[in-house]
Amino acid sequence: MGDEAGLAVKTKIFISSVAQDDFTRLRQTVFHELRDLGHEPVMYEENLGPWPAHADPVKHCLRAVEASDVFVLFIKDRVGTYKPELQTTVTHLEFLQAFAKKKTILVFVDEAVTTAYFRSVRRRIIDFTEKSQSENGRPPRAGQMLEMLRSEDGLPGHVDPYVWLFVHDLVQRNIYCEPLNAGVGIDWRSYFSDLLRRGTPLLPVAEDLLQSQRLVELYNEYQELSSVLLKELDIRSIRRLDKFLAAFRRKLKGSVIYRRYGEYMEEPIGEILDCSAVTLYKRDGDRMRLEAKEGEAEGEAFYRLDDREAYVSSTYHNRGKERLWFFREDKGLFYCCILVRDYVLTLHFPSDGTWDTQKFVYYNDDINNGIMEKSSMNVELVKTILGGIAHE
Repeated sequence: MGDEAGLAVKTKIFISSVAQDDFTRLRQTVFHELRDLGHEPVMYEENLGPWPAHADPVKHCLRAVEASDVFVLFIKDRVGTYKPELQTTVTHLEFLQAFAKKKTILVFVDEAVTTAYFRSVRRRIIDFTEKSQSENGRPPRAGQMLEMLRSEDGLPGHVDPYVWLFVHDLVQRNIYCEPLNAGVGIDWRSYFSDLLRRGTPLLPVAEDLLQSQRLVELYNEYQELSSVLLKELDIRSIRRLDKFLAAFRRKLKGSVIYRRYGEYMEEPIGEILDCSAVTLYKRDGDRMRLEAKEGEAEGEAFYRLDDREAYVSSTYHNRGKERLWFFREDKGLFYCCILVRDYVLTLHFPSDGTWDTQKFVYYNDDINNGIMEKSSMNVELVKTILGGIAHE
C-alpha cells in the first residue's frame, strides 16, 4: 500500500544529452520507461516543444530544467555545439542550471570515457590550470583548455575535447557518475522503479554516498597540494632506501580484478596477489642504474637506455605516461613501472596463474584500476618524495 501511495507522487524528470544517434534509442527507452512508471519525463524531441518562434530555445530548456524535480544526464563522446560566447555547450548549461537549483542529479557516463579521464586527462587539465594560474594569475578559459586538449597526444581521437571539460567539472563538483558500458544493457525499469518509487520528495541521499564524496574531495585536495609541494621540495637523500621501499611494498595489496557492468553485476576475471618486490632505478648517463630493491626482486644492476625491451628503459622513454603496466607470462608476474623525473619505480605483482598475455592486453585498464584504486594515495606520496629529491 505504501509503494502504491508513493507512486501517486509524479516526479518530473528532465532527460538531457546531446542529440547523437548512439543515444536515440537509449533516450527513447528511458523516456517511455519513466512514463510507464507513472512519472513525468521531459525530453526535447518528445514533449519539450513547441515554443513561440521568437523564444530563445536555450532559455526554454533552462526553464524546463528549473521546473523539473530530477535531472538525468547521459554523456558519451559528444556534448553538443560549443558556443564560444558562452564558453560552454547547451548540455553543460542545462547541468549547471540543475546544479544551481539543487535538483536531484543522476549522471551516466560512458565507461571508456571515465577510464581515460582518470588515467590521463585529469592530470593534464590540472597541470594546465595550475600553469595558467601561476603565469596569468587566473585559471584558463574553456576555449584555452579546448586548444590544449586538441593538441595533446595520446587522447582518444573520437572524443570531443569538451567532453573532458564536462567530466572534469562533474568530478570537481563531486557528482557521482554511473558507468555506461557499450553492449551491456541496463534494466531501466528496475533501476528507476527502485530509485524513484517514493517520488523525489522522499528520494534519500545515502550517508555512504555523502561519505564517499567527502573522501573524494579530501583526496583531490591532497593530490593537488602534493603536486604543488613537489616542486618546492629539496630532499638530499633517503637514509635507508631498502627500508623505505619495504614499508611501501607492504602497503601494496593485490585484488580480484573484475569486469564491471554498471552497478548491476561484475564478472571476476582473475586475481593479482600482493606486491612481492619493488625496485628503484635512476638514470645515470646512457643507462638506468639500480638504486635499491626490496622483496623478491631479480632486476639487473643496470639497463641501457636504448634497450627498448627493458621495461625500465621503455618507461623512461614514454615520458607522456607516468605509469605503464607489463606482464611476463613465463614468470606469471605483472610489472607496474612508474616514472618520477629521473627515476623509474617498478612494482612486482604475482598473478594467480590464470593470466596469459592476451588476457592481460584485453583487461589492462581493469588491472590498473583494480590495483591502483587501493594504493593511489600511497603511490602519490612516494612519487612526491622521490620527485622532491634534489638533483645535482
